[in-house]
Amino acid sequence: MTVDAVVVGAGPAGALTATLLARRGRRVVLVERSPAYRWRACGVFASPAAVHMLRGVGLDDAEIARVARPIPAMRVETAAGTSFRLTYGDDDQLIAPAVGFDRSALDPLLVDLAAASGVVVHRGETVTSVDEGRVTLAGGLSIRAGVIVGADGLRSVVARSFGVSSEAFS
Repeated sequence: MTVDAVVVGAGPAGALTATLLARRGRRVVLVERSPAYRWRACGVFASPAAVHMLRGVGLDDAEIARVARPIPAMRVETAAGTSFRLTYGDDDQLIAPAVGFDRSALDPLLVDLAAASGVVVHRGETVTSVDEGRVTLAGGLSIRAGVIVGADGLRSVVARSFGVSSEAFS
């Protein structure tokens, strides 16, 4: 199989990258190791710009309300015990508040958006190797692509394959 781009990782970054490429006429494959959504401790808190971006890719207000909750403020505390209230928007200004995303609803919604945009989605598929111009899946499928995008997180198989990964914090 030959496509314009393979995106490895179907979290928000990967699903939206795949969607935007497909909407620009590119043939795109999105590969996700997990067969269904699984909880991840990342991307839960976001600025108002994230909601604006989701509207920009076509999500309507009802869809956004289903996946995002306003966060008018948070308490920040230093190791020394100093604390303060941090507001981000929603503090009598004319900008929207920060939001907390329900990733169990957001991630599948964005993968569905990618598929509706023409992206070929492979869920439950493990990438076994990445070489320049080729991604191979555990089932043996080999996909040639002009662009390979690694949106597969901290332990990225794509980054490791190209020697650009760094040690994870412990």
